[in-house]
Amino acid sequence: MSEPLPVPRFDASGQAPGAATERRRRLLLLAGGALVLALVVSSVANRSRASLRCVDGQLVPYRGRLLPVGEEPYEDEAFPPLRIPAASCEDELFESHGAFEERYVELAFSQAGPGP
Repeated sequence: MSEPLPVPRFDASGQAPGAATERRRRLLLLAGGALVLALVVSSVANRSRASLRCVDGQLVPYRGRLLPVGEEPYEDEAFPPLRIPAASCEDELFESHGAFEERYVELAFSQAGPGP
């Protein structure tokens, strides 16, 4: 029996046989890492958002979930739903919790009416 012919170290284009596969693997790894980074950044941005939503004649505070999309009601007792006339009930979106808190306090004081 004759020995098998040796495998060439380079293909016809001058590249090593596994070089294209290695480049593709690196590219996929880089793309996957970029996707994970984008999801983390968008999740943090969504979590920093807050809103007031009209639900059954009440303004209910919501905050962004720790996912790229969606929101959930605030579980904090400091921000209970506010009763408000249906005619003036409008949804509001805030890019920061500071702006949300200022508007919430403003609405809570206006709802309480004038002081003594």
